[in-house]
Amino acid sequence: MQMRIKKYNKSFLTALFFLLYIIGGMFSGWHIAPDSPSYLNAEIHRSPGYPVFLMLIRAITSENTFFPVLLFAQYLFGFGAALFLAKSVNSNPGLQHPALFWGVLILALCPYMLSPHIGQFILSEALAYPLLLVFLAGCLRTKTFYIFLAGCAFFVLLLTRSQFIVLIPVTFIWLFRLRKKWTGKKTTLRIKATFATGFILLVLLSFQSDKWYHKKMHGHFV
Repeated sequence: MQMRIKKYNKSFLTALFFLLYIIGGMFSGWHIAPDSPSYLNAEIHRSPGYPVFLMLIRAITSENTFFPVLLFAQYLFGFGAALFLAKSVNSNPGLQHPALFWGVLILALCPYMLSPHIGQFILSEALAYPLLLVFLAGCLRTKTFYIFLAGCAFFVLLLTRSQFIVLIPVTFIWLFRLRKKWTGKKTTLRIKATFATGFILLVLLSFQSDKWYHKKMHGHFV
């Protein structure tokens, strides 16, 4: 019974925090940076991730509602990714203290709460940052579904900001060291080879998808 009350209180506080967070974000308005038009117009020198995201928002909105819906989506995605990271950290043995959950959640949301907010900008960082959080959160879990989710986030992240290819070494450090420490499970050579192959294929597929996108949008490969 006491456990249920604690769980209810945590859910209630999370929902209240989310409500205040969204209200604050929506009232902050959006910000058009010097690079924003190049994403809105899907110019040739931009990676496809964020322009495609903008196209999807544009497809379900009108001219008057595009920016408010985009702003809401960016803040919503940011909160969801930060919450996923906090829960992933909290799910590991020895890291289940409520203060740690709230600490990770608030820390992850700092870019959205400190001015200027990352959620305000029409820039690829508004998509790349929550994708990074999802990737890290998935890597902290041990179930196959979450590892798959981390791989999907990594794929879209490469299509948004290709510089994040440097995350591959970080992933393998987790795979070979932290996983054994937190779960007590050894990572077999077969698992290592499978993950290495999977990430190499993701990188190759992301680069090829980038080329296909530019061929479709601009008439030639880039």
